[in-house]
Amino acid sequence: MDKNRRTMCESIQMFNQGKFDSVDLDVQIEAGWVDWFCRDSSLRAKTKKLYQKIKQIADSKKFDKNKVYVLFKNNCPMNGILYDSFSIVDIETDDVLFWITPSNGCSNSRGWSEVYGKNENNFEDPLNSQPGKWKDVVKFFMN
Repeated sequence: MDKNRRTMCESIQMFNQGKFDSVDLDVQIEAGWVDWFCRDSSLRAKTKKLYQKIKQIADSKKFDKNKVYVLFKNNCPMNGILYDSFSIVDIETDDVLFWITPSNGCSNSRGWSEVYGKNENNFEDPLNSQPGKWKDVVKFFMN
């Protein structure tokens, strides 16, 4: 584990304080970006949108926001359009616990919000209803 890695809770606090409100690439990497196909200058706006989503599920009982961190990815599917996702990762083991996209870009599920989980079904099928909306993802985490 990276000793400088922050918990989801700490990252949300930094976001709320405006620490990630810059187009500077190093700032955006610090915010959580690990892979992207979009322009570097697009990451700032994406960070804002994704942290607003993360804040909606941060108090879930399905994970401990003080024992996980988040990673952001801008995905480029073979059949579809660029789309963003984030992973909730165990800070001790670096295991991805959940993979979430607020709006999928793959042709067969374009626009759907989806959540997949390791412990629930080893990422085989979405854990929210399909076709899913963001409110379904929130419902999954908050129920």
